[in-house]
Amino acid sequence: MDTIDTLEERLEILVPNLYPKWRDSQIEVINQIINSDKKIVALQASTGFGKSLVAIASIILNNRGIVVTQTKQLGDKYFLDYGQIGLKSVKGRQNFTCEIIPERTVDIAPCSAGYKCELKKSGCAYYSQKRQAVSSKLTSMNISYFLTEVNYSGEFSGRNILFIDEAHKLDTSLQQFIEVRLNKRRFNELDCSLPQEITYESIVNWAQVSYKYLLSLLSNLQDKLSINFNDEFLISEGIKLNNSMRLIEQISITDKNWIIEENDYNILLKPVWIDKYIRQFLLSHASKVVLMSATLPRKTVERLGITDYDYINIPSNFDPERRPVIWYPVANLSYSAKDKDLELKKLRIAVDKLCENHIKEKGIIHTTNYKITKYLIENCESSPRFIYHNNAEERQNALTKFEKSKINSILISPSFTEGIDLPYDLIRFQIICKIPFMDLSDKQTNIRMKEDNEWYSTQAIITMIQAYGRIMRAPDDSGTTYILDTSLLNLIKRWKKIFNQLNWFLEALWIQKDNKLVKFNDLEQL
Repeated sequence: MDTIDTLEERLEILVPNLYPKWRDSQIEVINQIINSDKKIVALQASTGFGKSLVAIASIILNNRGIVVTQTKQLGDKYFLDYGQIGLKSVKGRQNFTCEIIPERTVDIAPCSAGYKCELKKSGCAYYSQKRQAVSSKLTSMNISYFLTEVNYSGEFSGRNILFIDEAHKLDTSLQQFIEVRLNKRRFNELDCSLPQEITYESIVNWAQVSYKYLLSLLSNLQDKLSINFNDEFLISEGIKLNNSMRLIEQISITDKNWIIEENDYNILLKPVWIDKYIRQFLLSHASKVVLMSATLPRKTVERLGITDYDYINIPSNFDPERRPVIWYPVANLSYSAKDKDLELKKLRIAVDKLCENHIKEKGIIHTTNYKITKYLIENCESSPRFIYHNNAEERQNALTKFEKSKINSILISPSFTEGIDLPYDLIRFQIICKIPFMDLSDKQTNIRMKEDNEWYSTQAIITMIQAYGRIMRAPDDSGTTYILDTSLLNLIKRWKKIFNQLNWFLEALWIQKDNKLVKFNDLEQL
C-alpha cells in the first residue's frame, strides 16, 4: 500500500509538469481513493480544491481510467488542461463530418442508418478519435456519450477507475438515459401507431409486435442502402428505424411501477427512482467508481441506491470573509403565501436597493422561475442594467452578452445556478430571490417528495448552494451573495444534518438578528 510520501514521489516521476506543487490535502485524498477497499468513493470538495487534478492523478496511478463530465464544455476544459499529458477527449458523432458525404455529420451519415462503411476501420475522423480514446489509459467524455457507449458497444467498459464529475446531477443524467420517450408522429409514419388506450400492458404488447415489424423494415432498407448508400430517403429512414428500435428495446427494463405521461406529441415512461438501475447501467462498467462534486451530501449518494461506500468531505480553502452570504428575510415566495403580489413588491424593493448598493459592479439575480424574472424586469428601477432571456434557447446569447458587457450589467435568470464560470469583476454580487424547490406539478417530483421529503429538500439546498458557488472561483476572488427568501432559517433548522455536510456555506453565512448582521456560527446552536 502506498503512503503519501511514496505517492508524491510516483506522481513527480509520472507527471513532473502536471502541477507546480501538490497540495497536502490533494495527495491525502488521492491516497484515500486508490487505497479504499470500497468499489465506490464519494468525494465532496468545493471550488478551488482541484478535483480534476485529483481525478487525473488517480487515473494515472491506477493505470487506466475515464473522467466523465456532465457537459461537453467541462470535457473541453479537461482536454485543455491535461491534453498535453496524454488525455484523449472523445466526442460524439455530431461533431464530425462524414468522409463520404461531406454535407452530413456522422450522426446523420449512412453508417448511422446501418450502412457498413469501410472507412470505420481507417479514414473516418470520428472513429479514428474513438479508437485512440479506447486504447488510451486516460480518457474523458460527457455522461450521455459514456452511458450510450458502455451500454451498447461496450468499448469503454471495464476500466480500472471511473470518475463522475458533478455527480450531484447523476440522478438526472441516468434518468434521461433510461427513460422512454415515444413520439406519436414518428411511429405513425412507420405504420405502427401507438395504442389508443395507454396502459403499461398495452405499451408492452405494442412493443413486442412493433419490434418484429420494424426489424423486418430495417433489414430490407439496409439491403437497399448497401447498393445506394447516398440515397437521402434511405439514410433518413434507416436512422429513424434504428432510433425507434432502440427506444422499443428500452421498454424491456420498465415495469408497471414506472410513471406514464402522455401529451399530444409523446408518451413518456420513467421510473420514480433510478436506484435499481444504477448498477446495471453505470457501476458495473469499472472496477472502482468515484463520484465527485462541490455539493454531494450523503443523501444524494444513498438515494442513488449506493449504501456501501467511502465518503470524503473536504472543507473549502476559500476565506469565508471574501465570500459572505447574507440572509435578508424579505419575501415569502412560497405557494402558500397569502398575498403574493405584496410579497413580489417586497422582493422588488429589496432587489432595487441591493442593485443600487452595487451600482458600479456586475452581478447575477437568481430568480428560480420565469414568473419572478418577468416581474422584476417589468417593475425594477434597476431593470435598464438587466440582461435576460425569455426561454432556454436564448440562454447562451444572454450569457455571452453579459460576459462581453463592460458596464455594470446584471444577469437575471432562473437557470444560471451552475455550469458557468464568471470570476473576479465579471460578478461581484448576486441575489438569490427564492429557495429553488423543484416544481411539484411534475408528477415524478410530486411522488418523490411524498415518499422522501428529505430528498426533495436536499435538492433545493444543493441548487441554492451551487448558485452561491458562482460568486468566488479562485482564492483571490471575492463577492457577496444575498438570499431574500424568508424560509432559509427554517430550512436550515429542519435539515441541519444536510447543511452540516456543506459547512463551507454555513461558515460564510450572516443572518439578521435584532436589526444587526450576525455570523451564523456565532449564534446559539440551532
